[in-house]
Amino acid sequence: MRLVEVLDEKILLLRTFDGQWRALAPTCPHAGAPLEKGALCGSRLICPWHKSCFSASDGALLESPSLESLKAYFLETVGEDVRVDPKASTQMKHSPDYGKVSPRADQTFVILGGGAAGAAAVRELRGLGFAGRLVMITQEHRTPYDRTLLSKMYLSGQADAKQLPLRPENLLRGCAVDFLVAEIDHVDPESRTIRFKEETIPSLQYDEALVATGGKPKLLPAADKESQPLLLRSVEDADRLIAAAEQAETAVLIGASFISMEAASAFRERGLAVTIVSEENIPLLKQLGPEMGRLLLEKHLQKGVRFLPETKVISIHKVGSGSTIKLNSKEELRADLVVSGIGIEPATAFLKKVSRGEDQSLAVDASMRIIGARHIFAAGDIANFPLPDNGRRIRIEHWRVAQEQARTAAANMMGLEKTYSGVPYFWTYHYGVRYEFFGQMSDHSQLVIDGNLQEPKFVAAYVREGRCEAVFSANRECETAKLFDRMQGEGPLSLEAFHGVLSAS
Repeated sequence: MRLVEVLDEKILLLRTFDGQWRALAPTCPHAGAPLEKGALCGSRLICPWHKSCFSASDGALLESPSLESLKAYFLETVGEDVRVDPKASTQMKHSPDYGKVSPRADQTFVILGGGAAGAAAVRELRGLGFAGRLVMITQEHRTPYDRTLLSKMYLSGQADAKQLPLRPENLLRGCAVDFLVAEIDHVDPESRTIRFKEETIPSLQYDEALVATGGKPKLLPAADKESQPLLLRSVEDADRLIAAAEQAETAVLIGASFISMEAASAFRERGLAVTIVSEENIPLLKQLGPEMGRLLLEKHLQKGVRFLPETKVISIHKVGSGSTIKLNSKEELRADLVVSGIGIEPATAFLKKVSRGEDQSLAVDASMRIIGARHIFAAGDIANFPLPDNGRRIRIEHWRVAQEQARTAAANMMGLEKTYSGVPYFWTYHYGVRYEFFGQMSDHSQLVIDGNLQEPKFVAAYVREGRCEAVFSANRECETAKLFDRMQGEGPLSLEAFHGVLSAS
């Protein structure tokens, strides 16, 4: 791959695995990542930042988080010359062909939830040729936006409100979606009817429905309604936190979740004194394991964050413009700003006639269809799904996973046969460093490190029985794109294959 400029327009010039030259748009539509720093893996072009995947032949979107394909420019070869016309371009408008699709023009499909998963489903349905009515029901008075930016760049001031809508801002307008801002009372799977709490809104009949409502932050049991800490889930939540941070000198974060750790980074960059209160000894232990959890903790400690491990909040009381937090260690903390990040609960209470797990999740099969509810699918934080390699059930709160599951559900809503088999992927951001994780970590895996943990510039393999099951990395985006592509196609890699990818890069 090579970035070239033709008539003042930047173009990504590449040669595919079969020797054909192609000219494509040079940046990922999702967040503007420079694609020449990604990876060309056979016929697949992988974005370096968030691992969107495109066809190297024509720019067609293959995998999220991008919602659109790449422009492809007219190209011809004359002798040893490659000629590109930047004024002649096309853009793939359809998703990959899963088979013959019926337009279903007389049907109504409903998307419950206005987040990234819902947006991905809408794009996939229209791309597959669905010509019926599409309704997206949401409680937010805004079209889908990049929620992952809130705790990362938005809270610290590195991103503004203009960067939040999923790019481009008018992407869903061409999909002819009816947006309905309403609160659902319940869904009747037998009659395929949705009823709303607002009496003025008539009930809605559907043919197929996708539940992609995500989760709602858990409230802190130790605080009453008046003393509850601030939460971070929506743009409005983030705006409240920013306004409070601008008037604060001290902040206490309760919990050591991704939200809390990323918010800690953002508040330190704003100059606040930050304390994290955690019931765990190591942050992100379940997600990253002890070694990498300690690595991120050390990063925060070096930046001046105070970390209180194995500590519980006993009570919180408002005192003037701040709060007093009592801990089980007998210590009392005084803070201008208190934020809770102790996890989420699947937002499924309105599914009163659908079986839910103890954690309020929805059990789905490999097609993302809710078990026991024939015409309802689920995707994202709320979905308890079977892993493709061993059938073990799991619920994953990752943005890219939610989008890919929604695209799988959309294909099956159209009557096609597709199963979800993606490799879970997420990214996190601390003090200007982007960290990536993908795969499934085992309890007894061992780490194999390539690179420098402190720089940081490394790729860490989680190895069990000689095979790399998961990867955690920083500042090695091209190599991780290639590893991610290999694991998407082959599953866990042998150590030889893992080192082979790195050495070839």
